[in-house]
Amino acid sequence: TEELLDRVILDALSYYHDLIVDGHRQAWDPCLILIITQLTRLTPATRFHRHATRVFAGVCDLVPMAGGVSPEVAALVRLFLLRCGAFFLPPFTHCDSA
Repeated sequence: TEELLDRVILDALSYYHDLIVDGHRQAWDPCLILIITQLTRLTPATRFHRHATRVFAGVCDLVPMAGGVSPEVAALVRLFLLRCGAFFLPPFTHCDSA
């Protein structure tokens, strides 16, 4: 069932990305808002990490569409990527050069 969830999310992200007409994309905004909101809220963190790892590239594909996505979708993509940062980015360490 987890794999099916990932497949549905990826299919929805891909479909949204491929929409050419702004009106069609706007009609899909509520679906994307629901998907990304629920994905970002997944707990425990290990469950979020498991799904985020599989759908990360699909969400990243929305970033270059900055002018083509609604502000709500853009804000949720940002939240998703920020939460992913805890898993995918090495912790920041401050180095003082002497």
